[in-house]
Amino acid sequence: MQPKKKLKNIFGVIKLKRIVILGYGLSGGGAERVSAIVANYFADKGYKVLFVAAYSKEREYELNKDI
Repeated sequence: MQPKKKLKNIFGVIKLKRIVILGYGLSGGGAERVSAIVANYFADKGYKVLFVAAYSKEREYELNKDI
């Protein structure tokens, strides 16, 4: 069995900048607020962020337009 090849660029190993945040939703609550803050932070830093709201469609907190 051959070892997996790592993706490389001229500077070394390429770091994929993707994050998935799984939460209940974005309705009012401390954990929901923190999830929105974290998602927005990483989106602003250039990460591709996917926010999955498992149960609630309500939205009290705003997400970056790229999320």
